[in-house]
Amino acid sequence: MPYANLIVAGTSCKDFSNLKGRDRKGIEAMGTSGETFIGFVNLLFEQRYPLAVLENLATAEWEKMRHYITGRLPLDSIKPNKNKRADVPTELRFEVDKKKGCFVVSEVCEFAGVRLGARLLGYQLLDGKSGRPGAAMEAVDAKSYSGTSVGLERMRAAYGFDDHDQYQLVFETPVQYETELSALDAKEFGVPQTRQRKYMLIWQRDHFAEGTDVAGLWTNLVNFLRCPLKCGVDPLIPPRTPLTRSHSPHPHLTHLHAPSTRSHTHPHTPSHTLTHPHTPLLGSASTPSCSRTRTTASTTSATPCAGSSAG
Repeated sequence: MPYANLIVAGTSCKDFSNLKGRDRKGIEAMGTSGETFIGFVNLLFEQRYPLAVLENLATAEWEKMRHYITGRLPLDSIKPNKNKRADVPTELRFEVDKKKGCFVVSEVCEFAGVRLGARLLGYQLLDGKSGRPGAAMEAVDAKSYSGTSVGLERMRAAYGFDDHDQYQLVFETPVQYETELSALDAKEFGVPQTRQRKYMLIWQRDHFAEGTDVAGLWTNLVNFLRCPLKCGVDPLIPPRTPLTRSHSPHPHLTHLHAPSTRSHTHPHTPSHTLTHPHTPLLGSASTPSCSRTRTTASTTSATPCAGSSAG
């Protein structure tokens, strides 16, 4: 795709829908929704767009999407995986790269929003109230680790950040992005339909001047574009008048009530034909007919014309 200053994307919502019930799939299941989202993230990092807007259902895995894009994974977001299937990882695991002295993600469990192959830089203490970083990142050096692979719980114990879950893992990303999530409804923007969706603004931290409140500017722009409908569609629809037996049908619809005729003159002639209200029926006195016709409203048959065969 060509480079642009802004990209707007709406990845597949099929697997995120509540209508799927027990068949809902997360990103790691790599269904249609997971594949298209991962494709979007790869494109985002490859093209390094300064700005992006991502749209999807309100019930999509938005927090996990944020973790994928920002490379920040709060430990309290990684829930225990109770899946006993052998082909599904039950824990976030890392391979040890001795040459580079780092841990690389080798297995992603169901609840961890991190890219496979991402390099772990370190961990960071979060503020308990705001959820924002409350301290500088502590780097993790894998050169001193003796094993070749390690799970997250064992790593936390080895490096001393297993006392509580108010930490986040920091992963290396090609571009450092920030995000802001907004819940919007189409009826608030001039569309006569209730359509609740969420939109995520994604921007490069270094693309804007230091101190720029990008999230605030986005919120102001969204509020400026609001154009709520003053009323719904129902008041604009005229009331329906029930059709009673005392009402006569519309004159242009009378041909729908005319008796149908069945013709036997030709094998390809339709068995039932509708006639126009101003056209006399076949076999009537005003229009001679050489075919034998029978109406559905009467049990009598027309008398054949002179010269026609009696058979």
